[in-house]
Amino acid sequence: MYECGICPYASKWKAGIKGHRMKHSKRHKCDKCDFEADKRSDLLRHLQSHPEDASLKIYSCEQCAYSTRYKTNLRNHMNTHKDSSEVRTFKCDQCSYVTKHRSALKNHAYVHMDTSELTLFKCDLCSYETFKRYYFSRHIDKHKVGKEETTDLI
Repeated sequence: MYECGICPYASKWKAGIKGHRMKHSKRHKCDKCDFEADKRSDLLRHLQSHPEDASLKIYSCEQCAYSTRYKTNLRNHMNTHKDSSEVRTFKCDQCSYVTKHRSALKNHAYVHMDTSELTLFKCDLCSYETFKRYYFSRHIDKHKVGKEETTDLI
């Protein structure tokens, strides 16, 4: 099993973890100035400094640098600051994995599945592979943006 080391993501395939890790190193660039950030949340916070974006509602965590445009995302994020006894936890019924996020448990479930029963979506333009149609569709859209951005893939 290959583990991310930055977040709870794990993959049975080396190529899967390699592609996943790239999303952690992706630079987020402001389209209004030359500001760049490692984290999307830092870019969102920066966008509030532009007067024309002042109407864009940004929800920010008061305990760390996390920020988002979606109230639900902030509510889910706040669980990361709580002790597991304070929030509902989701447990894998096949191993000892426990998480505070239902979506993380759904992603974890893939490690127990027989890969022969899953459809693997492979990109014809690069080495990206995934079992999730949504992720694959989102990845393909990045190739459509423009040739100058095709190396900036998830």
